[in-house]
Amino acid sequence: FHPADSKIIYAVTATQFFRSTDLGETWTAITLPDVSSKGGIIGVSKANPAVVYVTFVGDYDSGKNTPVFKSTDAGLTFKTTKAANKINLNGYTESQSGQGTYNYGMTVDPKDANNVWICGHCIWNSRDGGITWKRLTNWAVEMHTDMHQLIYSPHNAGLLFNANDGGVWINDDAGAGVKWKPVSDGLASTENYHAGQSPIKKDRMGAGTQDNGELYYDAGGWYTNRGGDYTATYAFDYQNSNMFYYPSS
Repeated sequence: FHPADSKIIYAVTATQFFRSTDLGETWTAITLPDVSSKGGIIGVSKANPAVVYVTFVGDYDSGKNTPVFKSTDAGLTFKTTKAANKINLNGYTESQSGQGTYNYGMTVDPKDANNVWICGHCIWNSRDGGITWKRLTNWAVEMHTDMHQLIYSPHNAGLLFNANDGGVWINDDAGAGVKWKPVSDGLASTENYHAGQSPIKKDRMGAGTQDNGELYYDAGGWYTNRGGDYTATYAFDYQNSNMFYYPSS
């Protein structure tokens, strides 16, 4: 939505940008500077309601990835601020591929329309309206990868949230985007592939999760043994409680 006029709505597909001025009753296709593909995302800011950003995952294999377009007239016209043939904002690094449209997000600072954020596997930030970009995190180091959304708190513009396959993380270091901490305690959202329990030590069990490694429970505490997808089935030994097996599937 346009931050100052609720009748104006923006929409994006894998290739096109649309604009409505009547609460979505009718839509007009707006020409973008370049035709892209996959994973269209929109960003707006209360700091300047006339500014609209559009980015696409694009096609890494063909060298046309993650373009960023900017409008300063509420989505009527756009200019390219980041071309689709440079660094990959959706990659594991600048020069690597990512996961296509599975994870990609963008938000704009509600107090500064030139402060733009993009996430995929890493956090990227532009302080000049999408022209230059700086990678602030490393893949799967500062926080969990497979990032889906960046969003500012509606109550405190100094708090920036990141939703990813590991849960919810928060950045409160004055917008520097470096010091992230997990805030998912209490959210029961982990998907388990397989689990098992020792038949002779009732307080010992384990589970393989989707994208959150292997978890095991022992004597009242939960621990993480490894990261990533862990889909193996579990089989505990019937004589030795310290022995368990991962049958291949």
